[in-house]
This record gives sequence, structure tokens and C-alpha cells, in this order.
Amino acid sequence: MNATLTIRLDKKQREMLRRKAKALGQSESELVRKMLDREFKPRRLGDVIGHLAGSLGKPIGEPDEWEKTLREHNWRT
Repeated sequence: MNATLTIRLDKKQREMLRRKAKALGQSESELVRKMLDREFKPRRLGDVIGHLAGSLGKPIGEPDEWEKTLREHNWRT
């Protein structure tokens, strides 16, 4: 069953939606539905935050207080 949803967009958002839909050859409604499908699609945590792997970066081989505390409180490390 289809349902209608009314939302408010500011002028900039509406213009971006119009341009994107036109560039893709889709209606604005179709584009918004696809965007919502992507947003609500279940994703694995690794897929969501995988880009953060290694971002804490510290010099290798130099144990510090942070690492010691982490090891004491986290059985997975």
C-alpha cells in the first residue's frame, strides 16, 4: 500500500533534490524513496566504521598509559 508523506525542505535542499533527480532521470519521489532505502538498509558495523581502522595511530613499540589501561579493561585486546 502506498502512502503520502509531506515534508518541508528549505530552498537549497529542494533545488539540490531537483537537480539530482533530473541528472539521474528520476522523479524527485523516486530519488527520495531510493535514498531512504539506502539509509535504512541493515549494514554490518565493519562496513559502517571500517574507514576508521587504524586511525588512532601511535608510534609502534612505544607502550603508553592509554594502551596499558585499555589492556587492563578490555579482554579483547
